[in-house]
Amino acid sequence: MRWTAAEPAAIRAIALVCLAGAVGCEPQRTEYVYRPSFMREGEQSASLTRADGTRMVFTDEPFTTDDHKGEHNFALGAEREPVVYPTINSLQWRGTPPAKAPPPTPLKIREETDRGEVILRAITPDHVLSHLVNALREQEYKPLYDCILSEQARIGFESKGGYPAFVEWCDRNREPALETLNRMGFGMHNSEVIIVKTGPQSVTARLAPQVAGAFRFKELNMSYQGGAIRLDGLR
Repeated sequence: MRWTAAEPAAIRAIALVCLAGAVGCEPQRTEYVYRPSFMREGEQSASLTRADGTRMVFTDEPFTTDDHKGEHNFALGAEREPVVYPTINSLQWRGTPPAKAPPPTPLKIREETDRGEVILRAITPDHVLSHLVNALREQEYKPLYDCILSEQARIGFESKGGYPAFVEWCDRNREPALETLNRMGFGMHNSEVIIVKTGPQSVTARLAPQVAGAFRFKELNMSYQGGAIRLDGLR
């Protein structure tokens, strides 16, 4: 049998194909590496091949097994164990679970105790105005005297006879005081009432000049004491 010039080249090609096939039959080493997706921004591929032929596949899912290098090797085509993330229902508390914070208790500006006592509270000028209007309207002066009157105002009335002197003033000025306070109630949050700070701890609600002339009392004086606001007087 005679060989032609092309025959040796063909034989060599067949040998190379067989060699490649033999090499291709060897299992390829694939290495899965955990790398979050934000660390792979701009990369064209989620995998690369090292010089030794090892194929590296990047994944953004954490692994379920421990490894001191943080990397895990799997045979080509092997199934990975599914990742199970804990839920709030699966977590087990050690000891007593933390208690839920109670909802904030709304402020009661008026409270009646089991013994029939009336307690008044005020932290804004509106509260003082409301308590004063209610006391004059219902002629219920004792809670106002005990809870809302400022120390300075109480000292002034104590020098004139105490609580009876306060009742006498309220009864004598009841109608003109209610006229002023009712108008303040309507204009407290508009231009008819001006609220100004008159001292480090004092504030005054004053009828605006365009309406003040029609009323005998023109301003409500208050002061902050012990985290609350108190009534100094009506002028």
